[in-house]
Amino acid sequence: MPDSEWPDPARPGVPLHPERDGWHWLQSRQRAEAPRPARWHARPAPNPGGWDEPWLTPKHVAWADHYLGPCLTPEDVAALQDGARRAETRAMIKAADMLDLTVSEIRSATGELQPGVLRAVRAVLAWTQNTIRSKAGEPPAGS
Repeated sequence: MPDSEWPDPARPGVPLHPERDGWHWLQSRQRAEAPRPARWHARPAPNPGGWDEPWLTPKHVAWADHYLGPCLTPEDVAALQDGARRAETRAMIKAADMLDLTVSEIRSATGELQPGVLRAVRAVLAWTQNTIRSKAGEPPAGS
């Protein structure tokens, strides 16, 4: 068993953050089956804690299972989603800023755009940028 798949190679069979109760993903080494959650019960030091079933010792789990990591809590999922939304918003703002630059480049490369088309493109661009910024909790452009 490669000890490196456990968070602390010196303590195979003990999950990440053993001082906390929680669920962790394990996968059988012997059987081709889907990962399964297993509950870890923290205990006061110096005891390492233990898995849900008394016969599931850290030594047995290290031998029988691959450790995949902690199960995410609803708070963990919300934080990940929030981070992804913020990253997506930053990417959209950058794309909108690039679109503004592209309009300027088109104008300088081809001469003057028809005023109505340019006003429409600028209006759509401003609306897009302000919508993106408001979703990110930022003030509208120019304020």
